[in-house]
Amino acid sequence: MKRIESILERIRKHFGVFTDKELCERWGIPYGTLDTWKNRDNIPTKRLDLLSKNEGISLEYLLTGKEPDVNEHKNMIKTYSDDIVTINFYHDTTAAAGYGCINGDELPEPLEISRSFLSNILGLKVFKNLDIIGVQGDSMEPFISNGEYVIVERTDEARNNEIVIANVNGEVYVKRLLRDPFQKWVKLISTNKSYEDIMLKDDELQYINIIGVVRAKFRPF
Repeated sequence: MKRIESILERIRKHFGVFTDKELCERWGIPYGTLDTWKNRDNIPTKRLDLLSKNEGISLEYLLTGKEPDVNEHKNMIKTYSDDIVTINFYHDTTAAAGYGCINGDELPEPLEISRSFLSNILGLKVFKNLDIIGVQGDSMEPFISNGEYVIVERTDEARNNEIVIANVNGEVYVKRLLRDPFQKWVKLISTNKSYEDIMLKDDELQYINIIGVVRAKFRPF
């Protein structure tokens, strides 16, 4: 077995998933990135360091499979306050409130933010699998304005009328979701009526991937 497969097996075990698709969704990485790592038989050290910090996994365990002893594991957990939430901040990744934009494979910066601030000031109610990305365009005004940032929960289990981040054939949008599983269509709706909705149906549905649901927004100073 290749070295990377052993590492990926331990990461899948941690997340409780079985397939590469599930792993990418839980880890928050593009499938193409994982495929590249497999071909090179190597995962960048920065990625493993970040995963270790965000998920509280021993880096030695990821690399070698050696389980940390109980005291070491407890000490690792105690280094983080219960009031601190780690969110991945993507500096150059944007979702288009407009006509779509393409983003590359960017390494995020982990931000440690007070849970009470996120809850009391931004109204956030979920604190896991969170990313911060910017928004370009005015198609979601007045709900989300050009230049604002959104906090996104990575999940593909979006409900009707939720604001989602969606990848449509390689372009990333922030839109309101409406879909009918029986008629087999999905509509991505802009709140600014100057923009047409994005309609996908039948075979076109293979081109859409729900990346996450917008849980909060803010404007940087």
